Amino acid sequence: MIEMKYSIYSSNQKIPENASELHLVRPIKAKKLIELMNKGIKKISMSSTTFNRLNKKVKEIAGKKNIELKVISLKGRAIGLGLEKVKEIISLYRDDKSFRKIEEKTGIPKSTAHYLIKYSKRKKLKNENKIIYTE
Repeated sequence: MIEMKYSIYSSNQKIPENASELHLVRPIKAKKLIELMNKGIKKISMSSTTFNRLNKKVKEIAGKKNIELKVISLKGRAIGLGLEKVKEIISLYRDDKSFRKIEEKTGIPKSTAHYLIKYSKRKKLKNENKIIYTE
């Protein structure tokens, strides 16, 4: 099963109900952190620069409420295919379909399908114009 981690770009952005973890692109305010706590979010990841710009009060609240603030480095552009399309490619490959057959069924070039199966270490996907981080 793929664990979903959603990106939060602005403080007024809604948080999906099925989010288990969040990735901050910009620092948030204490009020937004409290809202996240009420939704049951226990892990929040961010880049080192976002962590450095995070308010002391937010860091203190997170520490007191046992919310894990994790600094991570995820480089590269998000894969532009939807999550369902990536799952379909993986399932066809697991059903012993050739890359040509995968290309015929999905419309995704065989080189892209091959890259996704064999070489991709990326953990960022675009799903309905939102970036999702997978674990």
